[in-house]
Amino acid sequence: MKEVICLQFGQGGCRLGHKFWSDVAAEHGIEAGTGLFSGDQSVQYDRLPVFFQECNARFVPRTLFIDSDPVSLNEIANTTWGTNYNPEHFVPGRAGAGNNWAKGYFGHASHLAEPAVERTRKLVELCEGFTGFMMTHSLGGGTGSGLFSLVSTTLRDQFADRLFSTVSLFPCEKISDVVVEPYNTILTMSRLLENIDQTFCFENETLFRICYEKLLVKEPTFEDFNSLASLVSCGLTSSCRFPGQLNIDLRTILINLCPFPRLHFIANSFGPIFSTNSQDYVQMGIRSLSQQCFDSAYMMTPTDTSRQFLSTVITYRGANICSQEIEDEACRIQSQYSESFVDFIPNAIKHGMVNVPHTGFETTATLMGNHLGIFPWFRRINQNFLTLYKASAFVHWYTKEGLEESAFSECSAVVMDCLDEVLQYGPEDQQVAAADDEE
Repeated sequence: MKEVICLQFGQGGCRLGHKFWSDVAAEHGIEAGTGLFSGDQSVQYDRLPVFFQECNARFVPRTLFIDSDPVSLNEIANTTWGTNYNPEHFVPGRAGAGNNWAKGYFGHASHLAEPAVERTRKLVELCEGFTGFMMTHSLGGGTGSGLFSLVSTTLRDQFADRLFSTVSLFPCEKISDVVVEPYNTILTMSRLLENIDQTFCFENETLFRICYEKLLVKEPTFEDFNSLASLVSCGLTSSCRFPGQLNIDLRTILINLCPFPRLHFIANSFGPIFSTNSQDYVQMGIRSLSQQCFDSAYMMTPTDTSRQFLSTVITYRGANICSQEIEDEACRIQSQYSESFVDFIPNAIKHGMVNVPHTGFETTATLMGNHLGIFPWFRRINQNFLTLYKASAFVHWYTKEGLEESAFSECSAVVMDCLDEVLQYGPEDQQVAAADDEE
């Protein structure tokens, strides 16, 4: 059995992780509060050890919740599902990191790194076939950026041959009041480039737009954002947790999605997404699900449609889907939308099939795409970073915690090197880069 250990960092990462675990438990028939298996199908039970550890007939999530602010962890522990977690798997601090990357990496929050790494090591020792980590965090806060960077660097040194995946929540200046988020984001992105194998990206503004325009939620909240991100997380891990005729795991996804090691930032979408009023008018067929997933309006990151996919992985879930229909659909997409894929990677669509549907759906599809269109978005983030840094605004809050000022320009250079690597794959990117240089 290939076990996966999940680590959640910061308030945003812990809340998303909590939503993910409650959805996964529902799919596997794990009771809230007791942790007992109550499913009626053997497929729900067979692969529980991938994400759960059995202890005295209870199934305990193989996870850690790490946050310098104890308030959010107490809220999670006091929920109905909170008693399913091992109390020792909560790693709280005494005070928040103040939305400061340096406080999470060098300051008082950094003291959580040692107990977090030690408890992670104990979880690894209990595994028989440990395959890697799945980390959830937000780049905007101090713990999700700084402490995540510190712990991931330490774990990478100790488990260099294992798989490191992240579900990363990127902030947006339009719906945030934290002015230093560009600093936190770029400092963290440099660690994502160095330590992580694949990063599944989500952006708050895009999630807000999908909730408002597609789900018709008048006032979307972070809980609504987490629900969307959890749907994708359940989809991308479903092949690890359930059998299927076309089965893929996290390492297979990595091999097919990332032709170049540094270009491992993945855009995601899920289908079907519809409002409650539209439920009776939505088709659940393979073709309609594929069309929605490849529609840029449903991508959960900003995506420039003039750019192309390097490669994609799409997982279909449902009890009555046919493998031949999926293969035919993959061929149709590759042929009909050939201009949307780079020409030097043939057969750029890898597909998987899982026989167990997501809770509440008959048939679903989850798309993970290595899309060159997300890199102009990264370039804008870096431009916001440079705007602040050129004025030396708020730099003292980072240097007083122990961060050398030269680290700002070094991390920006690491991100720019990645962006420059993309230039060879599209002439449009060269025009964007030239325009940024002129500014």
